[in-house]
Amino acid sequence: MIPATPCAERYCFIFMLTVTAITVLYWTVLILHVPVFELFPGWPWTLNPKPIGSPAWLLLLVIVPATALALVLVGNVSAPGALICLIVTGITMQYGMFLLDGQGLRSMYERMVSTGGQAFVDVAVQHSSILDALRNYESVVAAQQVGQEYLATKPPGYLAIHMYFERLARCAQPPGLSATAEQWFWMFCSYTWPAISQLVLVPLYLLGVRVFDEARARLACCFYVFIPPVDLITLHMDQTFFPLIFMVIALVGFIAFSRGSFLLASVTGLITYLAVYLSFGLGIVMVFLLGMGLFTEVSNECPGRLSMIAKFLIGCLLGAIAMDFLFTTWLQYDLWLRFTKAIGAHHTIMGWAFSVRHYFYFPLLNFLEFSVLIGLAVSLLALWSLCNSVLRAWNGSRDLASMMPIIVWCTLLILSLSGMTRGVVARLWLFFVPCVCLVAADAVVSCFKSRYRWAAATVCVLQWGTVLLTKTALGL
Repeated sequence: MIPATPCAERYCFIFMLTVTAITVLYWTVLILHVPVFELFPGWPWTLNPKPIGSPAWLLLLVIVPATALALVLVGNVSAPGALICLIVTGITMQYGMFLLDGQGLRSMYERMVSTGGQAFVDVAVQHSSILDALRNYESVVAAQQVGQEYLATKPPGYLAIHMYFERLARCAQPPGLSATAEQWFWMFCSYTWPAISQLVLVPLYLLGVRVFDEARARLACCFYVFIPPVDLITLHMDQTFFPLIFMVIALVGFIAFSRGSFLLASVTGLITYLAVYLSFGLGIVMVFLLGMGLFTEVSNECPGRLSMIAKFLIGCLLGAIAMDFLFTTWLQYDLWLRFTKAIGAHHTIMGWAFSVRHYFYFPLLNFLEFSVLIGLAVSLLALWSLCNSVLRAWNGSRDLASMMPIIVWCTLLILSLSGMTRGVVARLWLFFVPCVCLVAADAVVSCFKSRYRWAAATVCVLQWGTVLLTKTALGL
């Protein structure tokens, strides 16, 4: 049962008007190309106006999302049908935004050649054996001439995904295609990765239903498909795979907590280790899970909350140890060595210094960047949800649904303080965006009750406009 919000509905209406006004003001900044945010030292995104080359695609970008929202929010479509509608909408948003350039899908994949991801593609093409490259990852990093700094910041799993898809691309390459292996790789990814990136809606919905209810779960999925970095920062692992992996772990871990299942806890530890093999940043999922565990209803099989948490942690630890033993013996993988080297390389790239400014200024800048780039409508609603959560806790409601916004924001705070990152978090933190959408959806339903649909539609329209203007103003 979701507790009632302490704020009056009229204040929620005023807040929604405020969110709309702030978003429109931000649109004005983008339209007029006013470098407001570039006044902040270290702001990573610069204005790079990019005109729309093929405006006819705007019709597709209006019809498909509008139809999907009508079916999901107003229509009587089932949950699987709603997810299919939103997945199609998410894919349409990604392709449509790049088709606006008037160059077909070329504008989607050709820009990737100049990114750090190209170094992983080069290695994938050059090495015939995936297993050999993973076992000798440190040598692979040392031997790479171009993009070595990017390889050095990642665990081997990041390369493994690129090598796997390079093999798939090789098998699917049409005969007589006049493209290099590297070019065809990005072309193949442009056909497959946008669809994969939208599969995160499935675990997001399933977790939302378990923690909150059907309405909030659907809204969270609606908000996610209109997140600017999701629609514009495509063909990146951070956008395609990491949100999906994070939400799968969160879902499995929550079920393990709620059922008091030692087996599922071990599975959680196992897949968390695999996730960390892909990206060290995904390890933050354990902080998020422990936060949820503190307020998850205790299973009858566990004598108390502390026993449930201890059981979960022991299961996770055993699962992670089993995977570490397997990877150490089979892949000769040294987790600690790779982690220390990756952190050192990351500090070098980011220009990180252990100073007061870096530990206080840049976390604040990261929060600002993240909030602005994912869309002010969703960010402000997530903040509103935090305020409601604090009031609920103050009034004695401390169940998981009430405490979820606090857990989300505390996880973001820990992520910001521990990540040692200067900017670009709109991409690096994409794996956590589904959770932000979930608490933003909670704010809408809690405030507007049975009339939440019009507020949700307003948020989606605001987010859609932000996606379009972010593309045209920042040149993404």
